[in-house]
Amino acid sequence: MKRQQDTIQSKMKEKEIYNDNRTRPDMFIRRVTHEDIDELIKICRASFPDTLRWHCPKFYARKQWETTLGLSSCEVWGCSLDGRIVGLLILVTNVSQHKKEKWELWSRPLAVFCTFATCPKLFTNKLLRRISTAISTNSHVSYADDVDSFSYTWIELVVISPDMRRKGLGTRMIEFSIKRTSQLGREAVKLIVRLSSKNAIRLYEELGFKRTGQSRYGYIYTKVLCQASEL
Repeated sequence: MKRQQDTIQSKMKEKEIYNDNRTRPDMFIRRVTHEDIDELIKICRASFPDTLRWHCPKFYARKQWETTLGLSSCEVWGCSLDGRIVGLLILVTNVSQHKKEKWELWSRPLAVFCTFATCPKLFTNKLLRRISTAISTNSHVSYADDVDSFSYTWIELVVISPDMRRKGLGTRMIEFSIKRTSQLGREAVKLIVRLSSKNAIRLYEELGFKRTGQSRYGYIYTKVLCQASEL
């Protein structure tokens, strides 16, 4: 009986943390399901028109998302407004495992063939960037190799639908990732932001993130949380 009560209390606590009605009473953050995949594809394609990852054929994009939702190394959360997913957060909870799973997911021959066949220009541009990065003397290890002495989560992706930006939803998603990191008992949350993303950099700094390094993809920002005993 006590275990059942603890489970109920835990679910109630999670509901309090995950729901966020400060912006609008009908806005909250929830786990993404398979029913949301079409909306996820639409948001990512509209937000990243020049990124190869999001422009493979729709049938294969669905397959990729279905696999991603089943990964144990990350959590996929959506910002729901009026019953529609308008924002997306991928929070990596096991960085080294996620690196392996992600590589296996996107290095499959079918993924390479589909992206090349449908987006040859994007594919070629990405290949050239990879080659340039590989031979650059200033290249840095990727996030999954940037290991610290403390436990942390990694924000792999946070994006808001283009028609719903400048409404404070991105801020709510980042704040939620901080809360979720604390709930998981981690000591910090990290992310990478492009060097040219001035608005994003300003937002992260306002939320307490500090620049702690630089990788081949951009600046590394870290927010250190209180120790679990201090929460």
